[in-house]
Amino acid sequence: MNTPKTIQSLADSRITEAESLYAIGHYDLAFYIAGYAVELYLKARICKLLNIPDFFDFENRKKFENEDNITKPYKVHNFTQLLILSGLMSDHANMLNDINFNGDWVIIRKWNETLRYNTGKSPKSTREFINSVKNFTVWINQYL
Repeated sequence: MNTPKTIQSLADSRITEAESLYAIGHYDLAFYIAGYAVELYLKARICKLLNIPDFFDFENRKKFENEDNITKPYKVHNFTQLLILSGLMSDHANMLNDINFNGDWVIIRKWNETLRYNTGKSPKSTREFINSVKNFTVWINQYL
């Protein structure tokens, strides 16, 4: 069952995996996988906020009329949309006044799921991205 805690644990694993991939020189994949950690942390927050017992179990839930329209907004990779759905948009906006948090967010927000098709990430940009994701976890974990 994908409870907030298990989703958070999965996000933690994605960071560990990104670190391992980085260590062996797989920078593109390390960058890509680290981005999923941010997505998972935000989805863990949504799960907790809405008291959803299993966030990813869309297929086995009792079918409601127009359920696809209800669940579709949660099946995204867009960090801004997930921030809104998580109820953290205002808190996040306030944190952007912090120069360090804002710097990390500028780096993080460049991620999207289509990066799986890209190559050529440098060791430096990948390290910066992973570090920014790790810093983001410090902030998001207080809401989990």
